[in-house]
Amino acid sequence: MFNGFFDWVRRLFGRKPQAERGAVMAARAEADYRRVDEINFAYIFANKLANIAVSDATLNITGPDGAEPGPRAEVIAQALKQVFDKAHKITAQVLGSGGRVLVPYVSGGEVRFDAVAQERLYIIDTDGERITAAAVLADSVEQNDKRYFRWACYTLEGDDLIVLNRATDEAGAAFPLTQFPAWADIPEEYSIAAVERLPLAFLRCPVDNRRERDGYGVPITYGCEALMDEIHEHLRLIAREYRLTRPMLGLSVEMWRDPFDGKKDKGIDRLRRTVQDSDDPFIPIEGAYDNSHTPWQVYAPAIRNEAMYDRLDRLFELLEKAVGTSRGILTARETAAATATEIRAANHDTFTLVNAVRRMWEQGLDDMAYAVDVLAEHFGLTPAGARGEYAVSVDWDMSLFESAQETFQQLSELQSRGMVSKAELRQWVRGGTLEDAQAAVDEIANENDTLSGIFPKDKPTAGVNGDADTEAT
Repeated sequence: MFNGFFDWVRRLFGRKPQAERGAVMAARAEADYRRVDEINFAYIFANKLANIAVSDATLNITGPDGAEPGPRAEVIAQALKQVFDKAHKITAQVLGSGGRVLVPYVSGGEVRFDAVAQERLYIIDTDGERITAAAVLADSVEQNDKRYFRWACYTLEGDDLIVLNRATDEAGAAFPLTQFPAWADIPEEYSIAAVERLPLAFLRCPVDNRRERDGYGVPITYGCEALMDEIHEHLRLIAREYRLTRPMLGLSVEMWRDPFDGKKDKGIDRLRRTVQDSDDPFIPIEGAYDNSHTPWQVYAPAIRNEAMYDRLDRLFELLEKAVGTSRGILTARETAAATATEIRAANHDTFTLVNAVRRMWEQGLDDMAYAVDVLAEHFGLTPAGARGEYAVSVDWDMSLFESAQETFQQLSELQSRGMVSKAELRQWVRGGTLEDAQAAVDEIANENDTLSGIFPKDKPTAGVNGDADTEAT
């Protein structure tokens, strides 16, 4: 069906998609990421890096220059928060499969986003690195035991955006959107003037795809297939080593002479097997009882544990280097680092990759905010004339790469010198927005002023600490 989608795009929108090879490779990467029948290294790296990159991150939407958010900024905050609440899952999907496309639509008086796999993006035209026309398989629903797809085509002509929405069944036949309750209020065609870019956010894995301008991202483990195959093979060798070294109890053949279970063959013929091809711990021993008068023997060699796992650790370390991370994803983390400088040095590669992931999110959030801004203006979701009245920022967690005690001491020193505000110091310690931190600092200051009025520092209070004279009446 996937290859047929290219023909559907041509038929539905009269436009021919580019980079068909890149889209096919994206579909394969998506299928590999979803595999659960063996150890999935793409998922392991993607999930671990997602933990580091977006855990404890705080999304902030304000008015311009940090002002109080107006109606437009509030609409943007609502739409972006729904996406960023799933930032960990989306980040893992982006890194594990190569990319996710965040497609906006207006429904129920608000802007929402669908996060779809990049295999469902069909690039039609580009201007350098910028996509100027694309079709997206944006959504699907089941109705009357049949599956239907919603397609959206975005075209930027000059500074005019033209959007087409279509619905098809699994055979590619077109249907009106009004036949589907979930899509009934989505217009089939509209245009918006004064638009700078497509209202899409494309989160691409920051790994180099080693191709020229096909627009699609690649998984975090791209190019490491041979090394991952070697690791899988070595894991199979370790499993075989354990099977070969299981304790075996050899019993004399004299104990297995008689047929059993009504079978024709002798017991010795049925039980002549070794540890290599059976889970049965009993094997026959020829003449053991006659020669040594011992009816059994025990076979229990030691496993080559150190050699096996030393090589596995080296392979894991090679894979970490090939992906571009420091130790600590598949191998044990460096534990000798104590200061912020040592921590950052030990985790430099991972820190660099995490920074790239965060920049990817910052660009994606900016694109999403722009899309909401454009759609809110066009569909009248907020008062008109408020284009651009918002600011987007993210507070990222840095605890993995910093010494908390050392950083706190540095910030405290800066605050004592008047180079950092108390609100900034509190925000670093307690988290939250800078505005909330400033409000807490002001409240504490007011409480201290109130206490100072009740208990002045320059005048001892009678009876306090037992060392002040009690005033006679």
